Formats: sequence, C-alpha cells, structure tokens
Amino acid sequence: MLREQELLKPEDARRIMQGLSEMEKDDIYAGDLDVGTDLYMNVEAQLIKRVGAVGGKMHIGRSRNDMYATSARMEMRNQILKTVEHLIQLVQAILAVAQEKKS
Repeated sequence: MLREQELLKPEDARRIMQGLSEMEKDDIYAGDLDVGTDLYMNVEAQLIKRVGAVGGKMHIGRSRNDMYATSARMEMRNQILKTVEHLIQLVQAILAVAQEKKS
C-alpha cells in the first residue's frame, strides 16, 4: 500500500517485504525481544537489523497503536495455528493407539 500510494520507493518497499518474509520464515517473534517495548517496536527493530534504516519506514501512515494491534493479532493467529496443529497431532496419536487396541 505504501508503494502504491508512492509513499515508498519501489526498491524500499521490496526490501521491507523481503525482510518481513525472511523474518516470518524464521519466526518473526523468535529474535531478541526487548521486554521494555511493545511487540511492533521489537519487530521493527529486527527488520531494521535485516534491511537497514529503510525498515523504519514500514509504519508510515499508521499509528503505533494500529501497528501494535496488527502485530498482536498476527502473533495470536500464529499461536492459534500452532495449537491447532498440536491438537491435530494429539488426535492422530489417540486414534492410532485406539486402532492398535481395537486390533
């Protein structure tokens, strides 16, 4: 959106997106978190380490409150997906044991 509105140069937008994609693959919240600041600021600091100062432009046009709410929802979604994955594995294990006992 920032690139489309010409608030970011295409190259800057590409670098930010590439950095975020890399962070997501590595688990965006797995880095060194500063407990004295909020989740969004931690993500931004990690992004800046990866892509340089351009990472600080990611927030243009949004308040810190908006960014925090988005970051918190993203992390909550990740945690829910992990929990569901573990529940599926548990159900599969229970079914396997039940199948063995039935035989």
